[in-house]
Amino acid sequence: MSVAEALIALEDVSPFERLDKVREARERFSIEEARSAADFEAGIGTLEREFGPTGEIERRETLEAWFRAGSLSRPDAPIRASYHLLLARDGDGALAGVRDCFVTVDARARRSVVLLSHTFVLPAYRRTGLAALFRTAPASLARRALADAGVGGGEVVLAAEMEMVAPEDRSSVIRMLAYGRAGFRVVPPEALPYAQPDFRDLAALGVEPVPLPFLAVVRQVGDESATTISRERVAAIIHHLQAVHTCHCRPEDLVPIREHALGALARYPHDPVPLLQVPSGPENIAALAPLLHSVVYPLYPEAWWNGEERAIPEEELSALVAAWSAPKTEVP
Repeated sequence: MSVAEALIALEDVSPFERLDKVREARERFSIEEARSAADFEAGIGTLEREFGPTGEIERRETLEAWFRAGSLSRPDAPIRASYHLLLARDGDGALAGVRDCFVTVDARARRSVVLLSHTFVLPAYRRTGLAALFRTAPASLARRALADAGVGGGEVVLAAEMEMVAPEDRSSVIRMLAYGRAGFRVVPPEALPYAQPDFRDLAALGVEPVPLPFLAVVRQVGDESATTISRERVAAIIHHLQAVHTCHCRPEDLVPIREHALGALARYPHDPVPLLQVPSGPENIAALAPLLHSVVYPLYPEAWWNGEERAIPEEELSALVAAWSAPKTEVP
C-alpha cells in the first residue's frame, strides 16, 4: 500500500471524480502530512510563492505556530480545530504539490467541517489526478478526526472560501470549474455573504480590518447529489470557519463578519437553502453569472470592497462569455 493509499480512502472520493484517475494517482504519488521543519519549509515556501503576492496566505509566523501547535483550540472549546499541511511527491521524491487545510470537529453535533485553505499542483504534475487526491484527502482527515473524538461516522462537510468569478482572471474560473467537476456546489451569496478576515498584522500597521468577501463552496460528503443544504448546516459552517479564524484573529474583528453572514441567512426566505450548481466545463460558462464580482460585491458593506469598482453585471457576463468562447486552458 502506498502512502497516498494509506491516507486517502476511496470511499471519500467524490462520485463526480474519475475513480480510475484517482486510483492511478494514489499509486503514483505519496502524500504525507508535514512533520519536520524541512517539510514545513518545502510546503509553505511553495504556497507563499504562489499565494503571497496576492495576499491570500497567512503570515509565516502564524503558519509556523499552527504547524507546531497540534490543536489550535482550547481544550474546552465546543469546536476543536487543527491545521494540516500535506506534501505530495512523485516516485523519485520530487515535490509535486502542496495542500493545507483546517479540520474542525464538534463532537456534540457529530460534525466535522474542513476549511480547504490552499492547494497547489506544480505545473509538471497537472492533469495527473493529483488535484483530485488533494480534493479528497480532507474528507479522509475529517473522518479520522471524528473517530479520534469518539464520534466515528459523523457528518463531514468540505468548505472553501473562493474568490468571485472575474472575466479577466482565468484562474478564478478554472478553479471554480474544477470544484464543479468534483461535485462541489455554492451556497447562494444572498444566503451566506461570508467574508474572510483580514490576515494582515493590523496592530503593526495601525489600520482597521478590511474583511475579504468570498463565496462559500461546499461538498456535503456522501450527499454530493443534494441540491439543497439545511439552514442549520449553513449556520454551522460559519461557526466552524470562525473556530479556525479565532485562533489567529482578534475576536472583535470576527464579530462583524459573523453578524453580517448570519443576518443575511436569517432574512433568506428558503429552508432548505437551494445550492448553486457549478458547471463542470466552459461550454456552459454563463451559468457562473450569479458568482460574478458585479453581482456578489453589492451584498457586502462598501467598506469591504477593497478597491473593487462597481461593475455592470450584464457587461461582466458578456466579457466572461467572450473570454471563454475559445478556451485556451484546460480544467485540471
